[in-house]
Amino acid sequence: MRNAPYRPSRRSKPRGRTVVFSLVCICLAALFPSQACGRTGGSAAQTPHRDFRHAETPAVSDLRSSYAAIDAGIRVGYFGPFQSDHDTDTSAWLAAEMAREDVAGECLDGRILKLAPSWSDSPWTGGAAGLTDLIFRQQAVGIICGMDGEATHLAETLVAKAHIPLLSAVSTAKSVNLANVPWTFSVLPGDHLIAPPLAVRLSASARSLAVISGSDHDSRGFWQELRPHLPADAITLAGLWTVQGIGTEEERSLSEIAAKIVAASPDCVLVTAKPNSAGRAVAALRAAGYSGLIATDARGGRRAFLESAGDWAEGIICPFVVQPSDKLVDWFTRFESRFNRKADYAAAAAYDASCILFRAAIRASSPQEPFLDRANIVLAIRGLSPYSGITGRIEWDDLGANRRPAEVGVIRGGTLWPTPAAAD
Repeated sequence: MRNAPYRPSRRSKPRGRTVVFSLVCICLAALFPSQACGRTGGSAAQTPHRDFRHAETPAVSDLRSSYAAIDAGIRVGYFGPFQSDHDTDTSAWLAAEMAREDVAGECLDGRILKLAPSWSDSPWTGGAAGLTDLIFRQQAVGIICGMDGEATHLAETLVAKAHIPLLSAVSTAKSVNLANVPWTFSVLPGDHLIAPPLAVRLSASARSLAVISGSDHDSRGFWQELRPHLPADAITLAGLWTVQGIGTEEERSLSEIAAKIVAASPDCVLVTAKPNSAGRAVAALRAAGYSGLIATDARGGRRAFLESAGDWAEGIICPFVVQPSDKLVDWFTRFESRFNRKADYAAAAAYDASCILFRAAIRASSPQEPFLDRANIVLAIRGLSPYSGITGRIEWDDLGANRRPAEVGVIRGGTLWPTPAAAD
């Protein structure tokens, strides 16, 4: 007789709690390697201790089994803001819920699909505890991360220990897929695919560049990824400034930075920061009298950036990380009609991530079985590639990153167009 798979006790809370602190420490070391190793300064493009893109990826067939109870339904966890008091923009969560409903409508065997959210304003403490609860107590079969690279790294460290698939829906941070964790997948093209075409565009349009960067993980990482692609003989760096503080302190910091940039008079300014902060940086630059070219990272396509920058966003150069199609336009229309708000690329990517994870879980399970091996979900996620999503083609490389390259677009009339010609 076949033995029943191991089912974690619903009272085994200490197992989750005991790993939270150590995992947070590991995450901090991974996110700030120079501090962890005692290094200071150094060149802009540092050589990593080990780049797993050149290492052999563990075979998914060798993944350790990890069982989740599905007798009460297939439950997927969502890690990201899902209430307005967490974040004014909860579009990614709403899109993930839309996907659950759409996939549930395809199920002919009556299986129940559930989406369980978790988030905290302090992701390194409350967020880690919430993720642990999703995985061990609520028995989620997989996790969708609807936040930035820093939150995704936290989730990644937990799923690597718990052996549960993670789909990064929003982050473009290349580092998410450099930890050699075969449980992790990224829906959007990474910064390593975004930076080269943006560098070509900037080099053709400007001879000097100033940079405004946020202090967060994704902002620093994007600039480190972009800088090696900017030829020193074609474009010079006029200065790099980091935005400091929040609220009035941030406002003062942006005003001072804008004044210095106007005095330096570079041909172009790159703004790489969180969407709201980046929008305020653009507004500060234009209000200070800067009239040159402005470019952003992929987050310039977020609704939060477009609303924060307002009319100042006109003409900004921005990476375009989705593939334009009638299917995408129809989905944007359906989303706006239902929720009375506009969606952006992050919401569309969260929809794709949710569809992929639910469909993979259905493919990997049987209505007659009360347990589901999460390792089989990873195999099913791999088997769905290449996947035709509303954001375009999703095809995993060996480390779970999407192979599809990004384009460069421009903002016209409050909308990001894939190419300047498309906006004419």
